Amino acid sequence: MPSLTGMPRPKQPRSRVHVPQVKTPKVKLPGAEDEAFEVRYAAWGRRGTRPEFIVWEYLTKTRKQIEGVDFVWQSSMMGGRMTFAGVVIDFWLLAFSMMWRVQGEYFHAVNVQDRTRDALDRIRLEEMGYTVIDLWANDLITRGRYTLDLAWSGRELLKAVM
Repeated sequence: MPSLTGMPRPKQPRSRVHVPQVKTPKVKLPGAEDEAFEVRYAAWGRRGTRPEFIVWEYLTKTRKQIEGVDFVWQSSMMGGRMTFAGVVIDFWLLAFSMMWRVQGEYFHAVNVQDRTRDALDRIRLEEMGYTVIDLWANDLITRGRYTLDLAWSGRELLKAVM
């Protein structure tokens, strides 16, 4: 069959190598099938996203931190969302001068403008003396304890830019 340009198509050699399809592991996601998680999330009042609840539960249950004393949830800095260049910090760990930002891949990794804003916010906060840890939603859902134990020690998993 000729191509759209009118020139004959070159013959493609057929590969005799069979490449089997890779099977992906089944990962149980919190909230997807875990009824106990859903009950705890509902009791929290769904004040935030499921990844934010995973972090809140880690801080309050695992690390025995008290909201409003040891950490502030959804803290508005420099005017928050209502002021130009304002910032909302998801979890501000007061004693450690550490700020944890729960980042959803859709809103914080896809768009160049969003990534730029997040990078500038990070620079400003670090210049103020804070350690900024980005916690990616996918990491919290698939390997939450590992991600949060790293964050507790002041380290973070790096996210590849899409």
